[in-house]
Amino acid sequence: MRARSLGAGVAIVLLLVNAPYAGRVLADPPAYVVENLGSLGSDSVGRAINASGTTVGYGAIADGTFRPFSAAASSTLVELPTLSGADGQAFGVNDAGTVSGSAVSAAGPTHAFRTLPGQAPEDLGTLGGATSFGYAVNASDAVAGYSATAAGVSHAFRYSDAAGLEDLGTLGGTTSFGYGINASGVVVGQSYLADKTAHAFMYSAGAMTDLGTLGGTLSTATAVNAGGFVVGASTLSTGRWHAFLKRPGLPLEDLGTLGGNQSSAEGVNVNGDVVGWANIAGGALHAFLRTAAGGLVDLNSLVDPAEGWTFVAAYGINDRGQITGYGLYGGELRAFRLSPAVPVDTTPPVITSVSASPSVLDSPNHRMVHVVVKVAATDDSGAAPNCVITEATSSEPDNGLGDGDTGGDIVRESSLAVQLRAERSAHGSGRAYTLTVMCTDEAGNAASSATTVVVPKGGDDGSTVAKAPAKRR
Repeated sequence: MRARSLGAGVAIVLLLVNAPYAGRVLADPPAYVVENLGSLGSDSVGRAINASGTTVGYGAIADGTFRPFSAAASSTLVELPTLSGADGQAFGVNDAGTVSGSAVSAAGPTHAFRTLPGQAPEDLGTLGGATSFGYAVNASDAVAGYSATAAGVSHAFRYSDAAGLEDLGTLGGTTSFGYGINASGVVVGQSYLADKTAHAFMYSAGAMTDLGTLGGTLSTATAVNAGGFVVGASTLSTGRWHAFLKRPGLPLEDLGTLGGNQSSAEGVNVNGDVVGWANIAGGALHAFLRTAAGGLVDLNSLVDPAEGWTFVAAYGINDRGQITGYGLYGGELRAFRLSPAVPVDTTPPVITSVSASPSVLDSPNHRMVHVVVKVAATDDSGAAPNCVITEATSSEPDNGLGDGDTGGDIVRESSLAVQLRAERSAHGSGRAYTLTVMCTDEAGNAASSATTVVVPKGGDDGSTVAKAPAKRR
């Protein structure tokens, strides 16, 4: 399946892709866990995902037509209403849950729509022609797409409550298409030039800018993030399409392929992580993830192969790294949602120091002394470990060492505080209390260390002769 044609416009073509990719190297442990979002009866495709993980897309029903769907976090898909109850697809969702897309209108032709949370879908109209198509929606509920004009050609648009449907014009040719929009209202897409080639564009501050190509004659932009990073695809001088990433102020960057001839970038998050699809060496399409640290990686290598998926294309990625698209599962095309796997933490905390205050009970007067244990410990998770005194022992018995000896020498007060009795045998070399501390992280890994509190043989003046115990009254 291709989510977007690599020329003008958008093609929705279902294509079974099941060729194995023998060259992938599997992550160990898997970096992602996968959710099968289900279907409305037949094939389904995930197109966009918001900050909470809510995923939207479209699925085929029994008669072969499409219906839009939404799947909340950790839930399978549910059908969304359309403008007329007939064919429709969802292509965008913002963090508030507003959905954008296209559907057959009550009048018959396909129109762009926007559905605010809890409301019926809203027909966004056209630029004077018969049809319009909605794609991305931003945090202000503004929608990017394209519409037929009264002249019968398509122009990119931006719809907002303040301005309605705005015609964004072209790069000098007759036709343009809007596909992505960011929080600032910047729109990206594809426009024809006067020479009848088509280039990726960015529309900002009332002007459309040509983003150029990777050396060929054609390019298209599919998404833009809050920082102005644009992704899409462009032809090389050879005519082959390659995914690109464009950073502000820099030329298009060729993201390469997965060993095959072509690729296309479809989504980008605030971190600059890119998702899309690419041919592998055998020719089949595989979904990819591209990060600055890891480069272009086959998504199929980041999950447990026992899950039984072949991910064909990825279209959306949120700032938490969750990804949606579609893949082959059990012989059927299904929408998926990938979430970063919670790493298995087997590393215990690091205890750098343990100390007691006071650490010397230098007045053996049989009184109980409040002692606080101070612990410095860190964990690789970044969260502070929980530290407690797990054991308190003494080098001398609790009682029976002679006149004045009193029982009950160790009393716990709190997790890191005890009371210790200031007494020791007059015939010994001094008493040592050992306080053992255990620090545990959120995964249950633990580390232990200990400190001592001493009652020296000498008295207050440091002599080696212990003072007589005070009389009890």
